[in-house]
Amino acid sequence: MKKVIAFVKSLLRVLFFLLLVVFIRMFVFEVCYIPSNSMEDTIMAGDRLVIGKLRYGGLLPRRIADVPLINILTLSKYLRENERCRDWGYGRAPALISIKRGDVIVFNYPKEAHVRMVKRCVALPGDTIRIEKGLVFINRRRIEFPATVILPEPQDKGNMMDFPCKSLGWTSNDYGPVAVPSKGMTITLDSTSLELYRNMIRIEGHEAFIWESEIYIDGVKATGYTFKTDGYFALGDNRGNSLDSRYWGIISERLIIGKAALVYFSRDATMKKVRWKRIGKVLE
Repeated sequence: MKKVIAFVKSLLRVLFFLLLVVFIRMFVFEVCYIPSNSMEDTIMAGDRLVIGKLRYGGLLPRRIADVPLINILTLSKYLRENERCRDWGYGRAPALISIKRGDVIVFNYPKEAHVRMVKRCVALPGDTIRIEKGLVFINRRRIEFPATVILPEPQDKGNMMDFPCKSLGWTSNDYGPVAVPSKGMTITLDSTSLELYRNMIRIEGHEAFIWESEIYIDGVKATGYTFKTDGYFALGDNRGNSLDSRYWGIISERLIIGKAALVYFSRDATMKKVRWKRIGKVLE
């Protein structure tokens, strides 16, 4: 009998530990690796970051595959097939503080949900952003950035962009203006603006497309769209070498995982050396 009781106690300890791990991973913090230089000199390629989730509130799981440890069940072909049509809906834990302009945020890539991205939030819900000669203006006021941000030279015209529309003549250094939607805001859509908001509309559960110069949402002709959630506009700190909101539009709050908090390890992959001075660096 004593052996049974001891076994049960050990099992409960293991279960408690696993539940604690799941809770911390979902709602407190997780870690990620940075393979690119799009955030230099704030974040270097080879940095490993701690992502804080308490600040914005951790995302609630939408399916079994979103639950740490338990998602191993989706290795089963039967469960994996069922997962494709499962969706418990969007939700997140209560936030301690809202996202602020200048925060370095971590989010799921709007076009591929399994890809994590790290960028600096520059425009908040309700803002209007414009980039002129590489300088960022929010609501017609120029925004200053930390010294680690690599800005383009004023004479640099930037790259012609495939997004949102080449016909506008927008480049990575001369872009906008673009309105960042807030929850409940209705934005008028046309063939150009649709490309700015298409990903966010899709993430909110609707399909938007153009047919014979008319815009349709879920097969119904539309001239505008009312957003269900807040949107954000983010840029990489290495402005000349970053795929960000300039290329794929507004980021829905549904994609935001947390705030990049600090560097817990860093290694230069080219030189194969540990960057000791970066370990413990708090990200601003």
